[in-house]
Amino acid sequence: MHSPEIRHLRHFVAVAEELSFSKAAVRLHMSQPPLSQQIKALEDDLGVQLLERSRREVRLTEAGKIFLNESRNILANLRSAVGATIRAAAVDGGNIRIGFVTSALLQVLPIVLDRVSKDFPDIELSIYDMSSRDQVDSLMQERLDIGIVHSIPAISTFNKLPIYSQPFILAIPAGHELEHAEKITAAELEKYRIIGFSRDHSPSLYDAQLACCLAKGFRPTLVHQARTPFTVFQLIRSGLGISIVPKPYSRMPFPGIVFKDVDNSAGHLHLYAIWRDEVSTELVRKVIRQVMYEPFADPE
Repeated sequence: MHSPEIRHLRHFVAVAEELSFSKAAVRLHMSQPPLSQQIKALEDDLGVQLLERSRREVRLTEAGKIFLNESRNILANLRSAVGATIRAAAVDGGNIRIGFVTSALLQVLPIVLDRVSKDFPDIELSIYDMSSRDQVDSLMQERLDIGIVHSIPAISTFNKLPIYSQPFILAIPAGHELEHAEKITAAELEKYRIIGFSRDHSPSLYDAQLACCLAKGFRPTLVHQARTPFTVFQLIRSGLGISIVPKPYSRMPFPGIVFKDVDNSAGHLHLYAIWRDEVSTELVRKVIRQVMYEPFADPE
């Protein structure tokens, strides 16, 4: 079986959409006999009948309907690839795919977007909310260009850059006995049930949260685990415990949750930019140099 050429797909799509060889020939600016011969040759190559022909009508077979959808997808992807290539050839233009962990949403990502829009106005960004682990996998498969993660992968081909450090703070339900405390020490937290982050879903966040508690001199009683900060907050609001979370989470408007600083905080959660120089385009490397290497201060 010979692989169909792009022109054969275009010709088949025209016939399948018009359900008429004569109309399709006009649309393609060609005569009808060679068009009919090409469609017949395409069917012979595939070993499948795509069209049912009679003197009065042309109809798609079930196989033809599937081939029409797939042909449309191939042609659309081709147009997209051509467009992306043309944009990439332009000065500082093209598409860059950036992954980020949820804790980067409120402070690091806005700065990245602002810098890119100012320094690279012709770049089209694709943004993905992903766990650190999924970002590493996507970078390995070349489905991401840059990742913003909690943990540094132990892979020699990865480039890594520390970009931000987040202190932990206390999250409690409104009306909690600690709500109006002027000063909260680590020792006071040991008696409370702690809602932790899922180790399976966010192992680096789980480890950082646990290390924060241990650094404060106590081992937390982790009674529940949650995959997202929104789940953590809902469990807190339901009275199931309190939690220690990255400080940027306090910017999330979640009713019924009060955030408190903990005296002499020893815990921090670090964010890193990761990428693979060996497969990165010059545009990606330029964005990393101008965007990621600049200091990340908290947005006002």
